[in-house]
Amino acid sequence: MKNAQNALIKRPGSQSPDWEPNFLRISDSVLSLESQTPSACHGSRNRVSKAKGIPNQRLGTSARWALGKRRAFVASCKLIPLLLLVLAAVSLRVDAQTAPPSPPHGANLIPNANFSAADPFQGWRIDFPYEGWYAKNKTYLSVTSEHARNGGKCVQIDLPPGVAGNEGGKIESAFVKATPGATYRVEIDCLTWDFSAKTFVEAWVTDPHPVATPDKFRIPARDGHPALLMVYRAQIPDPKGNSKQWETVARDFTLPMTRPAGGQDMAPEFLSLKAYTYAATMKGGKSYFGTFRLIQK
Repeated sequence: MKNAQNALIKRPGSQSPDWEPNFLRISDSVLSLESQTPSACHGSRNRVSKAKGIPNQRLGTSARWALGKRRAFVASCKLIPLLLLVLAAVSLRVDAQTAPPSPPHGANLIPNANFSAADPFQGWRIDFPYEGWYAKNKTYLSVTSEHARNGGKCVQIDLPPGVAGNEGGKIESAFVKATPGATYRVEIDCLTWDFSAKTFVEAWVTDPHPVATPDKFRIPARDGHPALLMVYRAQIPDPKGNSKQWETVARDFTLPMTRPAGGQDMAPEFLSLKAYTYAATMKGGKSYFGTFRLIQK
């Protein structure tokens, strides 16, 4: 018992399993009542009887009951390491079954990248109530087949007069898990039509100091993600403005291993893509964006 126990309980300066349960530490005080190894416990009946000068076969009911309880306790202690191993194996199997599969190499990491889901905006961020300039942004966006490539779908940003020359309109992808130090390829299909456009890839960390009034660089906790802080941005080459032809803008970038954030260096946790349309005009108009791609190389 003692050997099995020592194999699991962490000693100073030693390593122990991450799943080491606290009750093993508590059992030290319980086991001290025995002060014997399991092998010694098996011979305890003889010692009890000899100490009292009573032959084993003549032990009273109370003594036999005590010895039975003692043996049951020792047997249960022997089962603890085996039970722990079984529980650990079950836990690992459940984790493996419930963890989302990793995307295959070369796959597009952006979910619903071409707006083809039953809910076309599933996964997309179009509502920014915490940014004063973009409080009405979602009212300008819709998904359409008009002007879309190959009979597919695209997002249309239809800006009323006065908006393009001020805040413009934008759409941002879901946050996807980042791999610090990895190289990525980013591509966005653009049809600027009436306006110009700028596109970006941005990296985020959990905000170490969330603020009460977030902005485009700090995002509040919502939609299942924590409060986030932008720590990296790479601009993609601009598409031609006022163009009636689809154009795919693209670039490669290598994500830094760490970036300064709140007085410390932090590894980027998430990536997202952004398309923004604008113009030096007070007139209304439209721009279109098709498939967004983010591929780890």
